[in-house]
Amino acid sequence: MDVYLSPRFRADFENHPLALVDVGASGGLQHHWKRATRHLRVIGFEPDEREFENLRRTSGSSQILYLNTALYDREGEIEFRLMRHQQVSSVFESNKHILIRYPDNEWYDEQRRVKVRVNTLDAELEANAISDVDFVKLDVQGSELAILRGSHRLLRHHIFGLELEVEFLEVYKGQPLFADVDSYVKPFGFELFDLNGSY
Repeated sequence: MDVYLSPRFRADFENHPLALVDVGASGGLQHHWKRATRHLRVIGFEPDEREFENLRRTSGSSQILYLNTALYDREGEIEFRLMRHQQVSSVFESNKHILIRYPDNEWYDEQRRVKVRVNTLDAELEANAISDVDFVKLDVQGSELAILRGSHRLLRHHIFGLELEVEFLEVYKGQPLFADVDSYVKPFGFELFDLNGSY
């Protein structure tokens, strides 16, 4: 099924695909983005070496570029916690006091910690000569606000949409919550369009 309402736009998207920055690209494109694959140019960021190699090996498209880079609000080095379930790894410590109430909480069991080099999204896009970004998706287990703080040039001048995973409870200790993220992006002209609940 084509995600666009009218086929008259098909040629426009083929000539000028939407540029999607997918931060936290583990597992590849999410289902709702996969439906638009032929209309997209994807720049994916995945810091976990285990998943990056898998993404690179299976991408199968010249329109998808994966970078094995961790993003944050500055350049430097941070500690990254590798959890039992790879997709919930985070810079934050899991909050067992909250998680114990829910199924599959063992996914968040910390296996080990590694030091990773980080950079800002603004700097990484510049280093890779990427200037035309339309949409950003962030699913980074509590680091969404930090990455947005390292993306002020992108937020101010380029993109028209954000898809952010945010929490209303501290799944990770000390993580920013929905209100923190919402307050940060509002001055850039963004407003809440939709919520897709996950329980």
